[in-house]
Amino acid sequence: VGAGRGYSDAPKLAFDARGTLHLVYAESAGGPFARYHIRYSRWLEGGGFGAARAISSSSASAGDATGAGYPALAADAHGRLCVIWEVFADREAGPFGLAFTVSDDAGDSFTPPAMVPNSRDPAAGGNGSQQGLLMEKLAMNAAGAIAIVNSSLQPRQRSRVWLMRAQWRR
Repeated sequence: VGAGRGYSDAPKLAFDARGTLHLVYAESAGGPFARYHIRYSRWLEGGGFGAARAISSSSASAGDATGAGYPALAADAHGRLCVIWEVFADREAGPFGLAFTVSDDAGDSFTPPAMVPNSRDPAAGGNGSQQGLLMEKLAMNAAGAIAIVNSSLQPRQRSRVWLMRAQWRR
């Protein structure tokens, strides 16, 4: 894809209905324990991936977030893309919610990042286990129906698994 000077992790791929290959991943300029952001690229008609660009912004996705990581990517039959990622206030404390951005033009542009509604619940604790960070949390069908699933854990108190569904509208 391309060698960067930063530390890249957790890549995800998706093909859209036109056969374009899309890629998202987390990248940190300061190494594996520094702040991450989410980057996007797609396969170009001439071959190879285009230049990756940042699509997450911690200030836009959550007021007290310092980073983003572990993205998920899905595409529908109309070239629309949905990207979600874990939001971190403190890298050591773990993620505390999910943020998202969407593109209705096959990745040419993305909406400003926003929090997934109700994905942040301080009483429920942080997002689930370490194993859950790399699991599939996002699905989108050909018609643009979106499903997001996640878990949260408050050690020695409670845990929950939640599912949110939405429909893409023009």
